[in-house]
Amino acid sequence: MQNIEHIISLLRQFGAPGLFGLALIDSAGVPTGGAPDWMLVLLLSEHSTLPDLIATVPIVVLGSSTGCMVPYYLGRRGGELVLRRFDADRCRAMRVRIDRYGFWSMVFSVMVPPPYPMKLVMVSAGVFRMPVKTFFGAVVLGRSIRYSVVGYVALRYGEQAIEVLGQHLYLVVGGFVGLIACLFILNRVWRRLR
Repeated sequence: MQNIEHIISLLRQFGAPGLFGLALIDSAGVPTGGAPDWMLVLLLSEHSTLPDLIATVPIVVLGSSTGCMVPYYLGRRGGELVLRRFDADRCRAMRVRIDRYGFWSMVFSVMVPPPYPMKLVMVSAGVFRMPVKTFFGAVVLGRSIRYSVVGYVALRYGEQAIEVLGQHLYLVVGGFVGLIACLFILNRVWRRLR
């Protein structure tokens, strides 16, 4: 227990720059088990206010979005060769998803918390030539939603936020899915009206 308290204290000392770096590393492909989410909870759970949330979320979003560009460009450079380490059926399904839903499939993929398999999604976006602006915009939107929700829960519940998120993970994921479905439908309606 003392080791955990020491690690928590160390993470808090790194503050926003540490959160940025951790989010960048996590999204670049180094597995951390959702560490940016947990560090965000730690930073916002003690005596934080709404302005702290508004200042902190863009930092983690920028770090994560920048890190996502690494697997994207690996996929873009390596092409189909990079996908050989993944199951062929999953790669075909990913291609269909990216071709059919593009931006929205990426928003959904980056919103969902771990253990969702992000590497295949990021690499596939590069391999299947999703435009850079579309990819980056989708990542920024999806991560903004995800980290805003996590940050809000941290403000509301303090250090119990981790327990709350764990106990209600299906509700949180369901909320994310519902939000993406609404955004997708609104986008379709808006395009037809133009």
